[in-house]
Amino acid sequence: MSRPVFFVHTGKQYYLKRTIKQAERCCERVILLGDESNINVASEGYNQFDYLNEKWDQFVKVYRHMSPNPENYELACFRRYFVIYEFLKRSNLSSAIMVDSDEMLYVDLSNWNFEDYDAAMTMLPSAWKYAWSICPAVMYFTIDVLESLINYMIYTYANSVEVFIPKIEAHKKEGIYGGICDMTLVYLWNQNQKSFKVYDFYEDKYEGWFDSNIGLDDNGRFTMQTHPFRNTMKKMIKKDRKPYFIDKQGKLRPAYGIQLQGGKKACIPALFNYHFTEPWITISYFLYHNVLRFLKRVGLIH
Repeated sequence: MSRPVFFVHTGKQYYLKRTIKQAERCCERVILLGDESNINVASEGYNQFDYLNEKWDQFVKVYRHMSPNPENYELACFRRYFVIYEFLKRSNLSSAIMVDSDEMLYVDLSNWNFEDYDAAMTMLPSAWKYAWSICPAVMYFTIDVLESLINYMIYTYANSVEVFIPKIEAHKKEGIYGGICDMTLVYLWNQNQKSFKVYDFYEDKYEGWFDSNIGLDDNGRFTMQTHPFRNTMKKMIKKDRKPYFIDKQGKLRPAYGIQLQGGKKACIPALFNYHFTEPWITISYFLYHNVLRFLKRVGLIH
């Protein structure tokens, strides 16, 4: 049986159906753990709240909110790991891929060869001592890794919350936005565990690239392009209806995944329709980032 690719999401934002359908174009099995509003947008959808378990109850009891983001948002990010773990247990599955709901996929992760590793993720490089973060755009883990990770989350909040203090103080002192989130805990888990072999996508051993943020050049690897409305992204071209990034040496690099954070989500409709270049990127960005936002603000749409 192929490895499932999971999206975990609450709400029915305009981009969700497109990111899921794009994953279904290239992956053998895609599962949405959603809610009553959205599970029908996927070919295989389940209500994530049916997969809450005693470990999640333990986590919620010890969780301390230390993020500038809303508490419900941070809890939803943590909840992804717990409901995927419970789904794997009930389904007798040994591994999974977790994909952010604003990630456009272009490779078959259901059958990707991770056999030499217990987990795979992107360790975000940073010169700042207290960055302490990974990118959850695409994560692979065995069920044993997932169990270890959620146990670490519970234990840390219950018994070692002081480990967060230097990071919190550094954010305040240096005026850097951020705090403690699921990405922090995954980073710390990886720093402290010695039982599992974890691959870092940033090692860049593949022909293509698992993007961690379309708006960053990934430490100078890629050529950037500024579109109208100050919309700066990795430069892309289309070849055989697929996107390619252009690295600083001019080499075309297949985009295995494109991560569209924040306002960049407005470009998802263009990418879904195989438009990776101008003028379509700007048209999509203008319509979804500006027009729809205005219509919502004045109450014409919800």
